[in-house]
Amino acid sequence: MVPDEVQAPKILYPNLDSLVISQNCLIATPNPNAPFFAKFATVGDLIGKDDKLSIGLKRLASCESSLNPEARGDNNTSFGLFQFKRITWKENCEGSIWSIEDQVDCVLKLTEEGQGKDRWKRCWKKENLEEYF
Repeated sequence: MVPDEVQAPKILYPNLDSLVISQNCLIATPNPNAPFFAKFATVGDLIGKDDKLSIGLKRLASCESSLNPEARGDNNTSFGLFQFKRITWKENCEGSIWSIEDQVDCVLKLTEEGQGKDRWKRCWKKENLEEYF
C-alpha cells in the first residue's frame, strides 16, 4: 500500500511540511525551514524530560539564540543555542560546542554548580529562570 501524503494545513501546523498516513499511522514531516525546536514536541525530547527544567532550557535557548543551534553572537565570539564563548566551553564543558546535546549537558552542569545567573545574566533576569533551575 502506498502511503497517502497530504500537505499539512499551514495555519494549524506551520512547522510541518507534510502529514503522511501509512498503515494507520500518522507521520509528521518537519518543515525544513521551521525553527530548530519546532521540530521537536518539547525541548524535553532532547533531554528526556518535559518538566520545569526542560521549559527553563527552552526559554534560555530562545532568549540567547532564538532557538538557532548555529547562532553566532557577540561579534562572532559566542556560539550555539546557549551562546557559549570558547574559553567558557574549554574550561567547563565537554564535547563539541556545536553539539546541541553537549550544550544542554554543559548548561545543566553550570546551573547545578550555581553559575547560571552569572553566565546568562540578561536572559536569566528577563526570563525569570531562577524558578526553572
